[in-house]
Amino acid sequence: MRFHLLTAVLAILLLTGSAFAQNAQLGGIVTDPSGALMPGVSITVTNMATGVVSTTITNESGAYTYPSLQPGPSYQIRASLPGFQTQTVSGLELPPTTVRQNFQMKLSA
Repeated sequence: MRFHLLTAVLAILLLTGSAFAQNAQLGGIVTDPSGALMPGVSITVTNMATGVVSTTITNESGAYTYPSLQPGPSYQIRASLPGFQTQTVSGLELPPTTVRQNFQMKLSA
């Protein structure tokens, strides 16, 4: 009986442990040259090691978030909006914590 109970407890611990695996979180805000918050900016995150691409749009407060990304050393983040220069950050490392990457957009020529 004790063996079965111990086996069940270990199985539960193993299953719940994988559910709590650490993920990277990424977020930030986007502003214009005057510092005003910019909604509607497309934020594209690319995991350069795997080729996985995710895109989101900044909200009404100019904020974006990716709550669950695979930690890794090789991410590229791009912010784009018509009328503004595309802003790119390459080689960003995402540890299993929260990383903030803000952007200040520049007007296109």
